[in-house]
Amino acid sequence: MIAKVRERNIKYRRGGNGNGDPRQIVPRKQTRYPGQCTFCGICGRLYVFGGNGLTDHLMCSGSRLHRCWNGVTFDGPLASEKISAKVLEAVEHLVDFDAALVQLAEEEGRRIDGDRDRQLPELRRKLQKIESEIANLVKFIAGGSERPSIRDELTRLEEERSKVRYDLNVLERQPIRTFEIPPIDQVKELVRQSVKGLAVDSLEFARQMRKMIPRIVVFPVRLCDDGAIVMRSKFRLQLSNLLSDQRSQEVLRQPLETIETVDLFDPPQRELFRLRVLEGRAKGKTERKIATELGITVTAAQKAAVLQRTMDELGIADPYVRVTAPPEDSKLRRNLHPAYRFEPLPGAGET
Repeated sequence: MIAKVRERNIKYRRGGNGNGDPRQIVPRKQTRYPGQCTFCGICGRLYVFGGNGLTDHLMCSGSRLHRCWNGVTFDGPLASEKISAKVLEAVEHLVDFDAALVQLAEEEGRRIDGDRDRQLPELRRKLQKIESEIANLVKFIAGGSERPSIRDELTRLEEERSKVRYDLNVLERQPIRTFEIPPIDQVKELVRQSVKGLAVDSLEFARQMRKMIPRIVVFPVRLCDDGAIVMRSKFRLQLSNLLSDQRSQEVLRQPLETIETVDLFDPPQRELFRLRVLEGRAKGKTERKIATELGITVTAAQKAAVLQRTMDELGIADPYVRVTAPPEDSKLRRNLHPAYRFEPLPGAGET
């Protein structure tokens, strides 16, 4: 009876078609992107909308509880635009799958279908044997044997027969598919359709983005000349999660996975024009002429040059450095609150 009920309701089961649970990475609460998937790189807690009175900004929930000093917020819609742009940029750099991967996928498909072909005859033979044993026990009982051991054995065999019938039915209904890796152009178009044309504050955009990026970790950074503290994100881009076939997802998970870094802010003027000012200086132009060509003030061009000199002195190529402790020259003061206790979660900062 249990097997019949299970078989009748199998069509309502999540992932009953072999493609996995469609609600596996979907949060229970519907919220805009990048909510419900962004975590603090300092304490490991979730970032939530509503930071310092700004409804579109996200803030560390641990900072609200005075368990984290990172009170820096970031603009949610701006972050969504920058992350989606990074996804589209990464897609354009995808290359065709190599021959070794194609061969591995074909072998995996043949192995799975081969296992199915081997299991079917075994289950049929087992079912035939059980039915034969049940028939013999029924003859004993019909002949007048009322021993409890015989009836217990009959009950056990009937339960086993129900289980084998169910397993056999599931296996017979499983489609035989020749596994093929989709062309790389098809994967690119699938990603484009999932992102383009959707409003960044829509729930459909959030659903598609969470498929590709289940987890985002954000860290506070600042320019090496002690600028304002802003947030930088790091995440694993898993494009294979958009594929409908679960076997394709598993085989292509690693080839279609990259680690990306995205700044969740607009850079200040001195960083925005730094490289162009540097190029102009290399050509022998004066800062005044460079400023005129770029449409900025001479002071802005001078600050860009100073920033580059600071980078050269420190021997770094990235002007931003990570903030690992609450600096004394910022507005981060939650660590001075009497209720403050820094309590990072296990695995904080892991992408």
